[in-house]
Amino acid sequence: LWVGVATLSNIVLCGAARADMFVPDQELLDSWGVNLIGAGRVHNMGITGAGVKIGIIDSGIDTSHPEFVGRIAGGYNFVNNSDNFFDSFGHGTQVAGIIGAADDGIGVVGVAPGASLYAYKVYDTSTNVGTFDLVIRALEQAVIDGVQVINISLGSPGNPGLALAQAFSEAMQAGITIVASAGNDGLAADPDGNIRFPAAYDSAIAVGATDMVDVRSGLSSTGPELELVAPGEGIRSTDTFSSIGPDYIDGLTGTSFSAPHVAGVAALLIEAGYSDVRGRLITTALDLGAPGFDQLYGFGRVDAYAAVVPAPSALVLALLGLAMVKRQLRREN
Repeated sequence: LWVGVATLSNIVLCGAARADMFVPDQELLDSWGVNLIGAGRVHNMGITGAGVKIGIIDSGIDTSHPEFVGRIAGGYNFVNNSDNFFDSFGHGTQVAGIIGAADDGIGVVGVAPGASLYAYKVYDTSTNVGTFDLVIRALEQAVIDGVQVINISLGSPGNPGLALAQAFSEAMQAGITIVASAGNDGLAADPDGNIRFPAAYDSAIAVGATDMVDVRSGLSSTGPELELVAPGEGIRSTDTFSSIGPDYIDGLTGTSFSAPHVAGVAALLIEAGYSDVRGRLITTALDLGAPGFDQLYGFGRVDAYAAVVPAPSALVLALLGLAMVKRQLRREN
């Protein structure tokens, strides 16, 4: 028995060593958040979010950016009631790059570079963030379009009302995994927290921000509704396209850029065949802060590799140990 346990330990260590042989390219290193959560390893397995529809409720997407060629499957401009959802502000394009920039060796790579993107434009400038009526319309359109994941990186400190809550609830009931930024209001003084809406709704996964060493960002909102954290300091992503070439932007900080990391992992899980996406995201997160759930880190930092790759059961590990023992006995005889 003890020989089997010792052999089993060797198997686990060897398996970990093989996994560590994955070497990220420069594009992935430049997308440090994508790399940190293990999404590159998942891509290396052939899982990129292909066939999964992700709706981005934001300021649109720069359709001319090379990182999104052939990747934007639809969308709508609810600000001007048109099919032109081009992003003249930049925020939506930055979010979209974290979710799904192409894995082409250039610039940055997204968490789910094979996914299909839907741009739902609900505001166009920093002073025109639209109304939540437009967000409701975007949610309704996402259901019609068959979107499977929604990212919404905007919010309000107060509850916008029953109509919005109902719209999010109906989108969740339609099978959509909704990921929302927790807010940038810092450490809450109130025990009830300061998670912004819609992230505070039960229908949404509220995501806070961490830095390169998995420490909570000082600006990240906290509270009992927080479920996960993800990279959100000093992020590099796509920016609106300029006449001199494809644009990228460095130093993006905020929960706006944490949420899309989680939305991308949700797409990877859907392609991998998981049905309880939210549960899988939570149970495989890297626990940070106090053991278990806490209001600073939620259930922990999202881990794409742990989420997609099932951990071996105790029975499987025991059988592997027994097989190795038998192999060793055969060699000795």
